[in-house]
Formats: sequence, structure tokens, C-alpha cells
Amino acid sequence: MNSRCSEITSRFVFATLLIAGSLGLQACIGARAVSETDKDTTGNFDGAWGVVGENTAGAQNIGPNIRINCNDRKGDQFGPIVVENGNVSLDQYGNVKGTGFVNSEGYFRLEIPTSSYIVERGKSKVQGGDITMIVSGSLKKGTGRVVFGVEKYGNAGCTTSTTFIRIT
Repeated sequence: MNSRCSEITSRFVFATLLIAGSLGLQACIGARAVSETDKDTTGNFDGAWGVVGENTAGAQNIGPNIRINCNDRKGDQFGPIVVENGNVSLDQYGNVKGTGFVNSEGYFRLEIPTSSYIVERGKSKVQGGDITMIVSGSLKKGTGRVVFGVEKYGNAGCTTSTTFIRIT
């Protein structure tokens, strides 16, 4: 390993997450938010949807020379997502967090600020290290992902693939 790599490795080693509860991060964010003018008005997606974690890679790159450790989220439940008249929201622990719209193809994206952030191992909070929970995907296809993205790195983080299951 050359000295530049050693310097970078020693400086960034691994980012450690300080999160109230066990959270995962995602490297690719996914779909853009659906605009209100494009929201579905047919009622095809209205109801409650379970969001179940399927797979999370153990360590992922989120920025230049930045690698983070991610918790395995297989079987974890995020949500449910509630859709009413094309309006979509995430109801987590009885608190509605994040609102947006679902389009006629079932695509949606929610961005929910958290009070969590990352720190460098053994150091203080990373400037711009605030974490946003992003839930996106297609209710029609029944697949998507959840990310707890780091602001400083364009909301990149650990990818958790998910399955959407209609509850009601």
C-alpha cells in the first residue's frame, strides 16, 4: 500500500454511525420525487404497504476513499407506507414522517430528515454528516430500497433493498 493510501486509510478508516436505533445506509439513491401534478388519482395504490428489508451489503463506499460499515437489515420493517389519493407517507412508530406522491406506475420517493449523523472513528461528528432516510421504489413492482444517506456525500449510504407488501 503506498503512503497516500495509508494516509487516506488512517484518516478515514471507517465512518461509524451514531444512530438512535439500528439504521442502514445506501449507496445508490434511486428514483426522483414524484411531483404533485404527476400523482396517481385512480386509487390503485391506496392503502397501507409493508416495507421489508431484504439485503444490505456489509460495507459500502459512499465517497472518495470513504467506506462505511452497514448493518444487515434483512427482515427489518420500515414503515408502513400509507397511500391515500396519490399522497404517500411513511408511518414509523406511530409518527407520520415524510410525505410525497406516488405516480400511476407506482413510483415514489420520500426523504425524511433524521437526528442522526456520522462520525469518523474515534473523532467528532463529520461536518455535513447529517443523515436523511430515503425510501423509494415501485409499489406496482413491489420492490425498492431504503437508504440512510449522508448529506456530505450527496445522500449516499448503505443500500438496503426492500419488498413492498400490500397490507390493506
